[in-house]
Amino acid sequence: MRSSLVRSLLFAALAGALPLSAAHADDVLGVYFGGSIGQSQLNIDSLDFAGHDTAWKATFGVRAIDLFGGEIEYANLGSPHKALGGYGDVRTTASGPAVFGMAYLPLPVPFLDLYAKAGLANIQQRAEVALAPGFNTCAQGISCGGFSTTESEFAWGAGAQLKSGSIAVRAEFEQFRATGGNLNLASIGLYWTFL
Repeated sequence: MRSSLVRSLLFAALAGALPLSAAHADDVLGVYFGGSIGQSQLNIDSLDFAGHDTAWKATFGVRAIDLFGGEIEYANLGSPHKALGGYGDVRTTASGPAVFGMAYLPLPVPFLDLYAKAGLANIQQRAEVALAPGFNTCAQGISCGGFSTTESEFAWGAGAQLKSGSIAVRAEFEQFRATGGNLNLASIGLYWTFL
């Protein structure tokens, strides 16, 4: 259900932005901020867990020169949970700030950007295993130990944005590395260049 909602939002935003493609951006350089909403996937290998939830992020960035820039963001990857075969469930959360260096592909069209980014994220991740009444151990191969950890790890992403003047609509995928497993975010957002 959530993945179809994210796909519908992505399609609607891109379809709405296509008429803007005839307009040329006045200036590709600048300072911008914006926000995105999407879907996260949190993987915890030790708990054999992979869960999805609605996620969001807020971003502030600078495009200092045409091909390069930088961003800082705060991402909240939601609180997915999953039943463990009738004997309990796993609940997890992940959020935190990240900094990225941005590299833009040189394109002959001023209304479209394709980019990649890499940097460092400081994600706080928590996981808790709640056993159902009558159970005091987890299934074989599943760890019952929850955890709370904050780590600074490698993060990367890639995306595309359609621009009209100072407004841009962005679709993006990001991955945050973590000890327990990778944390992914697919999002769509609206950004405004104000300087």
